Amino acid sequence: MDAEMTIRDVMSRGFVGVSESDPLDATIDLMLEEKADCVVVLRGDEPVGMMTERDVLASVSENRGTADATVAEVMSEAVPSVRSDRDLAVGIDRLATADSSRLVVTENDSDEPVGLLTYRDVATTVAHSLRSGSRYDEEGISRTDTSDFEAERGRDDTIQSICESCGALSRSLSTVGGQLLCPNCRDI
Repeated sequence: MDAEMTIRDVMSRGFVGVSESDPLDATIDLMLEEKADCVVVLRGDEPVGMMTERDVLASVSENRGTADATVAEVMSEAVPSVRSDRDLAVGIDRLATADSSRLVVTENDSDEPVGLLTYRDVATTVAHSLRSGSRYDEEGISRTDTSDFEAERGRDDTIQSICESCGALSRSLSTVGGQLLCPNCRDI
């Protein structure tokens, strides 16, 4: 992993944006259609909240129903964010301290969201760096000598990592269309 990697290099550029006044039912349908586990709630271009699968489940379990509800009634108003030009280490620190498993990535000169940074993005980046032979010592300094790493791996060429489509751990990932995919997602 490049020591000067920025959040822009790692983030997921696609995200689903909705309005506070959008009907909850329609937003849930959109989340299912887009296979999104969260939506960013926008007022114009400004992120004002997030709504996750967990927020929807909490609403349903409290018997509030979804028929007449709006996104504003269910969303979390906290929007943990990070600028796209910051070092990846800043994003990892912010993920670790935020009460969220994702950060809204904003453009450097505005609050306009340009993507999301998730634990999956970080794990995928680490897996790619291990596959390419980069290693860090105890002080976090990159080493180019991969002999220890190769010895640790033994004869097994595979590294267990996360499928970029479904999030499952797999030892059988292959690159398809620029994504690391497990056997199930490659067959779709």
